[in-house]
Amino acid sequence: MGIMLGGGHGYLQGLFGMLADQIIEARVVLADGTSVMASEKSNKDLFWALRGAGHNFGIVTSIKYKVHDKIPKWTVYSFNFKQDKLEKVFELANKYMDKLDHPPQLTMFFRFNRRPDVDPQSVSLLHSLAAIYTVVTWD
Repeated sequence: MGIMLGGGHGYLQGLFGMLADQIIEARVVLADGTSVMASEKSNKDLFWALRGAGHNFGIVTSIKYKVHDKIPKWTVYSFNFKQDKLEKVFELANKYMDKLDHPPQLTMFFRFNRRPDVDPQSVSLLHSLAAIYTVVTWD
């Protein structure tokens, strides 16, 4: 539930949106101790705010959310790049994602890690950052 309240990137976001977009209603305990239901019909402003910054507005004790059918076949590709290649990688990824003709099943994620095993000559935090570029597809 925590990742969902923070926006929630997921492999199906190209088809169904962020995880936060799947929330139908949430029970929230507010700072004054009252418990309220937030949804499209009640406490609309709170409901809007919860979906992306939920942890800032109270304690969410339960949620009701949409569940989608399981995608039967999917593939994940991950690539590691040293820091000196990151600018070019982002340039190419942005160029591709700017095109509007890619399928919604294609999702791209970037994650940064300190990876001395990828670049053993540069073990400082600044020089050993690697981007893990993940591409997810399914049929």
